[in-house]
Amino acid sequence: MPLQLTGRHMNISRTQKAYIDKKVNRLRRLCPKIDEMHFTLTREKLHYKADVTFRAGAIAAQANSTASQPLEAIDLLVDKLEAQITKTKARWGNKKALGRERQRAGEAAVLEETLATDAALDDEDEEEALEDEEEPQRVYA
Repeated sequence: MPLQLTGRHMNISRTQKAYIDKKVNRLRRLCPKIDEMHFTLTREKLHYKADVTFRAGAIAAQANSTASQPLEAIDLLVDKLEAQITKTKARWGNKKALGRERQRAGEAAVLEETLATDAALDDEDEEEALEDEEEPQRVYA
């Protein structure tokens, strides 16, 4: 997973890099195969701004946060990103479950129709069998 870190108007220290790696591991639990992630940490006059662009398969997310300390900004950012990923995956899971329910309902309808058709054919077969079992005509000579 290519993780890119960019510092604007500041240098990103080793402790900050380690902290970001630790937080990214939380995201790996949700999406084990992360294709791309780009962190940008910007120092402005009185606060720090953190931005991230995330891509894992079909999931693409973007988030930003602002705080008085850089680690706080990273915390807020990862929480927002985690919420977006969870929401997206839940939405996809609901669609899959809905599709499965529709498929099962369709299979149940086909089964009911088949059983009804079989029952109707069985009734017709019984009627034909009864007609064939009529008493044979006796011929008296």
